[in-house]
Amino acid sequence: MESMLLARRADGVEMFTGQTALMRLAKAQRTLIESQNDMMRVHEELRGIGQDVKALGDEPGSCPNAAELVGEPLLRSA
Repeated sequence: MESMLLARRADGVEMFTGQTALMRLAKAQRTLIESQNDMMRVHEELRGIGQDVKALGDEPGSCPNAAELVGEPLLRSA
């Protein structure tokens, strides 16, 4: 992405060169962040349901906390 921004400053390159690609990249990044947030919410909701119906115990360490999930890549175990 940095090379795209540098190329746009070069002489003879139109100002809007690569704009569509940069917009798609930004959209993809937003989608990934939103998806990660949704997955954390789904996990918390399902975990709560599991505890409500006594399908899950509440053992310490059985689930990662939200701080651990945010700091690590989403697909680390894939």
